[in-house]
Amino acid sequence: MTTEITIRNEPEYAHKYEFVVANYCEGEHWFYGAYRDSWRANEAAAALDHGVVFHNVRIQGYKED
Repeated sequence: MTTEITIRNEPEYAHKYEFVVANYCEGEHWFYGAYRDSWRANEAAAALDHGVVFHNVRIQGYKED
């Protein structure tokens, strides 16, 4: 099963990382950062009011082009 979620203001480079952090605000997810490891992603999400960590299971850490 695949679910697509729109993350507003997400830069292209974020698609190369295993974890993307967004802040949920007024019904939308807004990009905050992209991370290679879950520890840093969870730390960043915890610092936000409504931080969410998205895990791209197709990538481990960082994917070069």
